[in-house]
Amino acid sequence: AEALPWIAALAIRDMDRFFDDDHGGWGFRNKAPIGDNVVFELRRAAHGDDRAAARARLTLEHQRAILDPVWGGIYQYSVGGDWNEPHYEKLITYQARNLEAYARGYALGHDPAALAAARGIAGYLDRFLSAPDGGFYTNQDADVGAHEARGFVDGHSYYQRDDAGRRALGLPWIDRHVYARENGMAITALVALAEATGDPAPLSRARRAAERIVASHVGAEGEVWHDAERREGPLYLGDAAEFGLALARLGEATHDAVWTARARTIAAAMDARLLDPASGAYFAQTADANAVG
Repeated sequence: AEALPWIAALAIRDMDRFFDDDHGGWGFRNKAPIGDNVVFELRRAAHGDDRAAARARLTLEHQRAILDPVWGGIYQYSVGGDWNEPHYEKLITYQARNLEAYARGYALGHDPAALAAARGIAGYLDRFLSAPDGGFYTNQDADVGAHEARGFVDGHSYYQRDDAGRRALGLPWIDRHVYARENGMAITALVALAEATGDPAPLSRARRAAERIVASHVGAEGEVWHDAERREGPLYLGDAAEFGLALARLGEATHDAVWTARARTIAAAMDARLLDPASGAYFAQTADANAVG
C-alpha cells in the first residue's frame, strides 16, 4: 500500500509526457485510441482537475475520426501522427475501453456526441461481435478475404462504402473465440453506459454476457479460464482481474449480491493461485506445464 502514491505519481508523469496537445491522445507517431487513459483522466477530472477534463474532451472529440460512421465501433489505430489514416481492424479490447470512456465522458459533460459514440460502439458489439449464447467475440479484420486465397478487398476501399456496398463484397472475418478477459472488459463498459444513461438495455446485455462466461469459463473454486475450450493451459491474472471486476461492477449496478459474491470468489482464487506472498504482488500466470525453454 505504501507504494501506491509513488505509482500514481509515476503514471501521472508519464501521462503528461506522452499527451498530444494538438491532436489529443497519447503518443505522437501512431495514434491509438487508448480508452484506459481517457478513463484515468476522467477520474482525475471528477476530483476537480480541469486540465485532465480538457484532455479527456480533446481526445474523445479528435479520435471520433476513427469511429466507423456506418456500423459503429472504433478502428484500431491511425498512422501519420493524427487520426486521419486509420487501420480498420476492430478489436474488442478497443471497443470496450472506448465504450467506457465515451460513456464516462458523457456522464461528466453531457456531450451528445460522446453519447452517440458510446451507443454506436455498443450497437457494433451487438450486431457484429455477439455470440448467439450471449458472449462477445474477439475482433473483426481490417480487410475482406485476408484469410482466403482470393477475393481480397483492402480496408481502405471497403470501409469507405455504405452498408449495402460493404455487404455486397462480403464481411471482414470475425475471430469467434470467446475469452474471459475480453468479455470482462465489455461487461464493465456496458455497465458504465447503463449508469451514465439510465438505460436498462446495456445492463441487461452485460448480465447476459456475465451469465455466459460464469457458466463456461469459471471453475468451482473461482478459477477463471481464458478459453473455455482449452482448460489444460495456465490461468492468467488478466482474465481473473478483468472478469472479477466486471462482476463487481455488475453487482454494484444491479444491487444483486450474487454477482458480488461471485466476484469475491474469483478474488479469493486469485490470492490462492496467483499471489506471490514474498512481494505481495500477483504473478501474471500460473505455471505452465507445457512450457519449454
